[in-house]
Amino acid sequence: MIVMVIILAGVLSYVAAIEEQMADKHLKYILYLDEFTDTSNYLTQQVRSFLITEDEKYYDNFWYEVDIARNRETSISELKALGLTQEEQKMIDAMVEISNTQILLENQAMTYIIDGINEKAQAIIFGEEYEENIYNNNA
Repeated sequence: MIVMVIILAGVLSYVAAIEEQMADKHLKYILYLDEFTDTSNYLTQQVRSFLITEDEKYYDNFWYEVDIARNRETSISELKALGLTQEEQKMIDAMVEISNTQILLENQAMTYIIDGINEKAQAIIFGEEYEENIYNNNA
């Protein structure tokens, strides 16, 4: 009887440890997804601020994030390190594709802003395709 109690306690302890690891992985998964989404939203904010103010600091902030800070890439690396299922990997790949498309649109809009063609920039970053990308990336 005592042996069974000891075995049961060991099994329960093992199950609790597994549950704790799963909860920790889930929290990290949410954190890294949020970091990715927050960074994408930050880029949107920078390009829109550049359009409205034409202050080059927003342009510089945008490219610093894309080229140097690279928080989107860090988030994806951390997510992959958690060990993703095939389904999760497909979702992450789709999210990255949407964000990369958004960056292409943002770059095109900023080129228009630099060239003084703000109407075209505005049509891009407040347009249907761009808004749909933002919605899909935050979903």
